[in-house]
Amino acid sequence: SSYLIIFTTRTINGLTLIFPITEIFRAQSLTEKVVWKRIDQIIKKPIFISGSIDPADILQGKIGDCYFLSAISGLAENDKRISKIFGDININKNGIYMARILHRGVYQEVVVDDYFPCSKRDGKLMGSRPSNGEEIWVMIL
Repeated sequence: SSYLIIFTTRTINGLTLIFPITEIFRAQSLTEKVVWKRIDQIIKKPIFISGSIDPADILQGKIGDCYFLSAISGLAENDKRISKIFGDININKNGIYMARILHRGVYQEVVVDDYFPCSKRDGKLMGSRPSNGEEIWVMIL
C-alpha cells in the first residue's frame, strides 16, 4: 500500500519551521479532505493532564498508528514516565509545546505545535484523542 507523510510549516518571528506529522497516513484512507485546527477549536476547555495519567486516556483515531499508541500506553502505566517527556504541562496560548524524545539513546527536545488534522467533512479529529474529551497530552505526543 502507499504511504504519505504530511508536513506543516509555521512562521515564528520571521523563521519558517517545518513540523512533520509523526503519524504516517495510508494514502487510501485520505479520501476525506483534511482541515487543520488548533486545540481550542477541537476541545472547548483543554487541559494538559487531568489527575493521573492512565493507558485508558488514549483513543485511536482514523490514523493507523496503533503501534505508537500501544507504546505510549505502556509508558502511561507510570505517570512519571509521561510527565518527564513534557517540560511544561500548562496550556500554551501560542500553541507551542516541547517534548523530550529518546532517539538512538539520546534525549532530544522537539517543538510541537497544536495544529491537528481534522476531517473537513465532519470536523472530527483524525488522530489520537483523549478518552475524557479534555486532556491533550495524547494529542501533543
